[in-house]
Amino acid sequence: LEALDKKIPVSEMKLEVGMACPHADKKRAGGNQYIFSIFYEENEHLDFVAPNETVFNIWIDGLSVLVNRKLMSKSTEEDIEMLLNMDLKLHLLDLDNIIIPTHPPTIPPEPSDYDFFYKLE
Repeated sequence: LEALDKKIPVSEMKLEVGMACPHADKKRAGGNQYIFSIFYEENEHLDFVAPNETVFNIWIDGLSVLVNRKLMSKSTEEDIEMLLNMDLKLHLLDLDNIIIPTHPPTIPPEPSDYDFFYKLE
C-alpha cells in the first residue's frame, strides 16, 4: 500500500451524485441516471456510471460511509427500517427471566455419507 504513488486521502475526497457530476450532461443523453464522481483535488475527479440501481446504491452507500455522508439509497432505508422494526419487536417481547445466548450454537459435524433418502411406500 505504501508503494502506491497515487493515493486519495478519504478526508480530502468529495462525492457528487447525479446532475452535480461533471459528466452528467454527457450521460444524460444516454438516459443513464446512475452516475457519480469522486473529487480528490480541486479540479481532479473520477467519473463513474453504474450499470443498474443496485450497483449504484452499493457504491454510493459505501462511499458515503467513507466520507461521513448520510446514506441515501432506498434499499438502505428499507434495511434500516427492517432492523429497527425487529429491534422494537424484540424490546416489546416479555424476555424477563429468559437467558439469551451471547454466542451462536455450535455447528454439528457433516454427515459421513450424503447418500441418503426417504422412501415413501
